[in-house]
Amino acid sequence: MAAAGATIAGVPALVRFCGSPEAAADAAVLADRRLRAAASIVGSPEWTLPRAHSPHYHPDRFFPAAVLSQSAELDEYVPAGPVRDFHAALAP
Repeated sequence: MAAAGATIAGVPALVRFCGSPEAAADAAVLADRRLRAAASIVGSPEWTLPRAHSPHYHPDRFFPAAVLSQSAELDEYVPAGPVRDFHAALAP
């Protein structure tokens, strides 16, 4: 699920349910600097295939965007650990 073309007060907005380990909402913030918020539901910022544009390599490029990630502690397919590590790296 993605809200394409959605805006909040004229600023592009994106909410996406991934259904795969790669968090597309996080990557969208890197691709479009106008985004000010991303909500990733069941997605990981640490992609399973080694790619240089994986969001976990670029936590410094997220400010000032707000990032919300939802994951399940015991999820076997999208582990919560990389999500926690990414949010720790986002802290100032």
